[in-house]
Amino acid sequence: MFSGILLRLFFGGGFAVTSSIHAAHFTEWRTVQEARLVQRVTTQGLKICTIVEEDQCWATPLPCSPYFDANLMMEFSGNGLPKLFWFPT
Repeated sequence: MFSGILLRLFFGGGFAVTSSIHAAHFTEWRTVQEARLVQRVTTQGLKICTIVEEDQCWATPLPCSPYFDANLMMEFSGNGLPKLFWFPT
């Protein structure tokens, strides 16, 4: 009985299930900005993309940071993907 009441509330009580996504919503998206970058190398030999003029990486290749530190260390997983970033103490 309780489940019948819930179903009636959601589906029979004036609620309409409709799709509200229109094609116009997707045409109004802005394009991603391009950032000028310099590729710098850490003491471990990692190549880090560093932003030149702003503080946002946008769609630049990873790893990317507007704040470069040559002491950044990275550990890789068995399949070669980055697993852990840290600064030595």
